[in-house]
Amino acid sequence: MMRIIRQHIHINGIVQGVGFRPFIYRIAKQCHLSGFVNNNSSGVYIEIQGPADSIEIFHKKLLNETPPFATIISVLKENADVLQDSDFKIIDSDSSGP
Repeated sequence: MMRIIRQHIHINGIVQGVGFRPFIYRIAKQCHLSGFVNNNSSGVYIEIQGPADSIEIFHKKLLNETPPFATIISVLKENADVLQDSDFKIIDSDSSGP
């Protein structure tokens, strides 16, 4: 049986204005994951959901296929409750926060 998981991911670095959200969207779609990506005041925030092995592939692509002008400084992952998502979306930037 396939184990479905959901993760919150926060990426810090040079990840805004370099095509990072479309990159995340593309690899999430390639891995058949649901969830969303957006920018916030401290980087890029992602929620992904799908089979654990697909999420592992997503993380490998995230680190190995980064857009040319992007630089990842840190990736923080945290497991979350599975939701009833069916698609992956780019959502508007969140300008709130410090």
